Amino acid sequence: MRTEIIRNRTPEEQELEKKKVELASLEADLIQRELDLATLHAELAEFEGRYLRTVGVLYAELDEIEAQIAEAEARCRPNDDDAWEKAGYARARAKESAQTATPIAETKI
Repeated sequence: MRTEIIRNRTPEEQELEKKKVELASLEADLIQRELDLATLHAELAEFEGRYLRTVGVLYAELDEIEAQIAEAEARCRPNDDDAWEKAGYARARAKESAQTATPIAETKI
């Protein structure tokens, strides 16, 4: 005959054990959600890169065309200071767009 003493856990100990199991489950869920978030951040960065390489180049082309149009209009009205100012602004924007788009277009993800 075995005479082992079996200790019953108190309700507080039982509740603590349940809370520990629940905590472990929540921690595992948190880890998975953090991994999902990191994955989404990486996917977003990749999308932004593709978007900028595609759309950035197109905007640079559009700004160049608009600058050419503004310059042609200014040449048609040589005495119109507003037309020349608009042409200068458009050319500056086209130059800035081209400088911004060129490194982005050369970047590979």
